[in-house]
Amino acid sequence: MIISLPQSILQAEEIEACSERILSLITKTLPAEPALQFMLPLMDRDRKALKKALSSSRSSAFTQQIAEADEVRDDAFVVFRNTCETATRRRSKPDLIAAGQLLMRLIEAQGYSLQAMGYSAQTGVLNSLFDSLKEAPAVAAIAAIGAGEVLSELVDA
Repeated sequence: MIISLPQSILQAEEIEACSERILSLITKTLPAEPALQFMLPLMDRDRKALKKALSSSRSSAFTQQIAEADEVRDDAFVVFRNTCETATRRRSKPDLIAAGQLLMRLIEAQGYSLQAMGYSAQTGVLNSLFDSLKEAPAVAAIAAIGAGEVLSELVDA
């Protein structure tokens, strides 16, 4: 009696392991069975195709490039945020404290830790931040604390 294997509950890796074991068992125990001689090569071919599909990369060719570019952008944001935050601690320079606080309010409105967001969400939030940094008070604050270079690095990233 042939009992069908409930493959719908198995993951692809489990199906591959089961097929390898079944083929090995059949090959060793019934090597001369005429009914199986024509099926074994076909089953082995399909198992190899499944194994190849499981071993191939599931990401696109650009995944690594996107991840590296995101790291650069994340680092650039952290440097910009830290520059603004550092200005809020300049006790002897009240004008720098005020400029840093203004910029930190803009950053916190978008998300203090926006570098942890996904690629698309981060892009949208950064574009919104860039729009708010183009307003006159923010431009003056950036100039006051000397954050123009790090902002340019963030925009480029």
